[in-house]
Amino acid sequence: MFSSSVLICVMGSDPDACNSGGSKNCLDYAEALRLGRQALEVDDADPDLLANFGRAIGAWSDDYDAAKNMADRAVALNPNSAHAWSQRGWTYRYVKDSKVSFGLQY
Repeated sequence: MFSSSVLICVMGSDPDACNSGGSKNCLDYAEALRLGRQALEVDDADPDLLANFGRAIGAWSDDYDAAKNMADRAVALNPNSAHAWSQRGWTYRYVKDSKVSFGLQY
């Protein structure tokens, strides 16, 4: 759980807060992504980390394939996690795949 906690601390629970300038505690995007990658080196099978970081990558970068892959892995690792499903929906929204985002397609 350490790695997921690091990322949540970096980006807060909502990357949109950083996008809108709503949080004074947000680090710059590059630093947040760097720390997220570092957290993945600690545990690349943590569904919470994958869900959160997938959403962050979808929101803050153009690496949409990586974002979707992380979000999908999070759900595959913990299919009963409402958090993983929610973050997956946000990730697909950011990568502009509305059919998946709205749950019309898996």
